Amino acid sequence: DYVDKTSPKITGVKNNGTYNKAVKVSYKDASAIASATLDGKKIKSGKKVTKAGKHTVVVKDVFGNKSTVKFTIKK
Repeated sequence: DYVDKTSPKITGVKNNGTYNKAVKVSYKDASAIASATLDGKKIKSGKKVTKAGKHTVVVKDVFGNKSTVKFTIKK
């Protein structure tokens, strides 16, 4: 049986990063993505984030591996 122990990869933003313009949040994983949220709302890979403030992206795969990135947009 194949067991994936690798967390999904989130690109476009770095954890604790601060940006002064819109960012594009993307993600991928070796297995299927179970859920991906931005501030608790479902998102698709490639989501453009323009709203100023603190944001949290959480991506989980079907094996329960999870990646979390927190970032801030300042305008």
